[in-house]
Amino acid sequence: MKTALILNNTHSEFEFIKFLKKKYDKVFTLGNQIPFLKEKKIQHFKLDYKNYKKINAIINKYKILHIFPGSNDLTLFSLSKLKNKFVDDIKKVRILHNKFFFRKFEKDIKIISWQSIKNNKKTKYPILLKPKIGHGGKGIAKIENEVELKKILKKNKKNFFLEEYKNGTHHGVFTLICKQKLVFTFFDTEQRFINPFTVSSTINSCLIPQKIQKKIKNKISSIAKKLKLADGILHLQIIYNSKEKKFYIVEITRRMPGDNYLTFIKRSTNLPVEEYIYNLFLNKKLKIKKQHKKFILRKVLMSSKNGRYRGVKISRKIINNIIEKKIFVKKKL
Repeated sequence: MKTALILNNTHSEFEFIKFLKKKYDKVFTLGNQIPFLKEKKIQHFKLDYKNYKKINAIINKYKILHIFPGSNDLTLFSLSKLKNKFVDDIKKVRILHNKFFFRKFEKDIKIISWQSIKNNKKTKYPILLKPKIGHGGKGIAKIENEVELKKILKKNKKNFFLEEYKNGTHHGVFTLICKQKLVFTFFDTEQRFINPFTVSSTINSCLIPQKIQKKIKNKISSIAKKLKLADGILHLQIIYNSKEKKFYIVEITRRMPGDNYLTFIKRSTNLPVEEYIYNLFLNKKLKIKKQHKKFILRKVLMSSKNGRYRGVKISRKIINNIIEKKIFVKKKL
């Protein structure tokens, strides 16, 4: 029996788990949370990613052939600790997924040291407070002045750091690398709604000039070569400042994208991106076809506060243009 394991089973992994079901007789999932997908072909283990001993026991007991990361940075740390061949070694995972280590590696945005603030050196506001580990914009705060900084410092110093704030448009750059070369690149433009550091929507239209896009691709290639990265995903968030004609790498990750992002790429390019990812993980031959772009918007609905879901109202002006709709609702127990 052909089996696979993916770390995590939430709405974020939904589309890739569905894909894996077509490739394997049985798909195992693992994580502390209640599994999102519950089907005959899927078996979930409620287990912490850090319980490497039990994970290895599951791999051996069920003769799991392939293991895939989920849409959570911590799954990459776990797979690296398990010495999974699909991911980079732990040193590289730390450089890319610890925001502080990555900022020290990629210095286009400067770190502001706690010591310089303590010594009353002049600080140019606004600045950003960031958690060293995390994703989805959680824990990030924009600090406008010294008064705000002093309030935040009382609570958040230990696992956080400060960096320069950069203005510009926000973009995602999803790439696939094979033998440290870019074989697939997809640019988008991000939109923010409630949280200015969390992506709420993306469009596949990108107004970054081609010259700058080429520089971005060269930069990504140089990172892949410098770190000698394994084949697979390399996904970046960047800020483009049109006045300065400069781009800044905000974050970088190798995890599986969530919130139906793979479907967004498929719809935008008419290409089987899940198949490309799968083939890269398994060291299979890759045949990348030419992208056939059409204008697509991916909208993630968010509420301004917690409450009970009653429904979604969609304007008649756009209802006929919706090509796919997914609503994930947690049922009341």
